[in-house]
Amino acid sequence: MDETLEAELHAFAFGARPKPAPSPGVPADIREALSVLNLTWPVTLATVKAKYKELAKRHHPDSNNGDKHSEEMLKSINLAYAALRGKLAAKPAQASQTSGG
Repeated sequence: MDETLEAELHAFAFGARPKPAPSPGVPADIREALSVLNLTWPVTLATVKAKYKELAKRHHPDSNNGDKHSEEMLKSINLAYAALRGKLAAKPAQASQTSGG
């Protein structure tokens, strides 16, 4: 395989993510979390969970012979999932509190 092509494929597969597009009203930390999980706003909790499971399985160190890059990616994926899960879980709670019910 051509070295340039191999380098491009590796960069694409392991973390060379494009900058997230500016989304009005979406905080920068949420945009970054979406970028890590390769998602775009708006998202549902089910979509985030499915993507998290897919990426966590792909980058788990046990599946990659202890590859350090995969280990770092898994840490980023876990943080991104936690941030998005917290944001999306807070939405319904906020709505029920403001509805007066």
